[in-house]
Amino acid sequence: MSVDGRDGFARYVALVRDAFPDFHNTVETLVAEDETVVARLTYRGTHRGELFGVAPTGKQVTYVGVAIFRVADGQIAEGWVLSDTLGLMRQLGIVPESTNPPDAAEEAP
Repeated sequence: MSVDGRDGFARYVALVRDAFPDFHNTVETLVAEDETVVARLTYRGTHRGELFGVAPTGKQVTYVGVAIFRVADGQIAEGWVLSDTLGLMRQLGIVPESTNPPDAAEEAP
């Protein structure tokens, strides 16, 4: 999901909070250099509201992500958040757990 500007970010936060009212994240690692700040995060919450058209499941989820920010004049000027959305969808039962593909050597004739 891509968001633009403060209003877009506020809508994204509202979407997440509606789906996971107890949502919180833990900063596992924080690195800053010049204008760049990078955070490795763990997200947790209970699915109690609709998310991407999926009705609440009541399932507790834990997934990981990374946030990268460019800071200018003491404020976040740009930001990118990457998260394990596939892992989240699997925990909610939206996407089935995959099985390991067969070894390529085993498939050779």
